[in-house]
Amino acid sequence: MRSIVNVICVIILLQMTGSVQAQQPDRVEQRLEQLQRELQLSAEQTQQIRTILENAQKQAEAARQEYRGDRVSARKATEDRQKMTDQMILNVLDKKQKATYQSMMSSRGRNRGLDALITRLKLTPEQATRVEIIWNESRDKIAKLRQQRGMRDHREMMRTIRDIIHERDKKIEKILNKEQKNEFNKIKDERRQNMGQRRGNRRRF
Repeated sequence: MRSIVNVICVIILLQMTGSVQAQQPDRVEQRLEQLQRELQLSAEQTQQIRTILENAQKQAEAARQEYRGDRVSARKATEDRQKMTDQMILNVLDKKQKATYQSMMSSRGRNRGLDALITRLKLTPEQATRVEIIWNESRDKIAKLRQQRGMRDHREMMRTIRDIIHERDKKIEKILNKEQKNEFNKIKDERRQNMGQRRGNRRRF
């Protein structure tokens, strides 16, 4: 009787695990969807890049185990893996797609604020991927806004940028656990203080 109960418990546990995993977004598919949208990939390119991203994800999981607690080595392994992944993806693309992807790489290199956020909040790889998508969407909106010449004045543009950042922060908060949300609130408080100090410095001159 006890063995039957144990078997039933295992089956229920497996079903629950499968259900949770099914609810979690696939990081490879998220990234692939973004690349399809940005690069207009062919079916063959899509499959090749899916394989590249799946291999990179397996390497990332292995590195997390190998460098557990060693942030410096983990960071170096991540950078090396990203460079290799980028090069393999570039090898799949045509000339026009390469130019677009290199622009994406350049923008990613400028995301120091994103890197700092991922580190400080101690995001999981899945969280980091989802936050990166949200961050990049808001960054692109702000870049497009700054290119527009129809904006009436600087104050109007800054108000719109603040709205975009506020929307970004709300989306990010939905991904975080309670501890991460508390730390994120501290980051936002620091950001407001820094903005206030910059305004005060401008008024002096």
